Amino acid sequence: ISFDIDILNQGLVKTSPIVLSVYADGSLVKAFDEIDKLEGLGIGNKKIINVQNLKVPYNVKLIKFSVTTRDNSEELDFSNNDAIIKVEEK
Repeated sequence: ISFDIDILNQGLVKTSPIVLSVYADGSLVKAFDEIDKLEGLGIGNKKIINVQNLKVPYNVKLIKFSVTTRDNSEELDFSNNDAIIKVEEK
């Protein structure tokens, strides 16, 4: 799959380094972290991540994108940290 994803800090403080994890049907495909230059985000700042040709199983039904912080720091609201895409059969 190829995708662009926006990560926005809507919080009240700068984040610690972030991790974007991509799952296919519940199995981790890849975790992008500070090695991939995903440093912390300042208040109101946004980072756009572009990924090309990430290999996922051919018959995948659900793809989940999950954003966490490297140190699992506390947040007021975790509800906007995950996005799930259902893949329809052709």
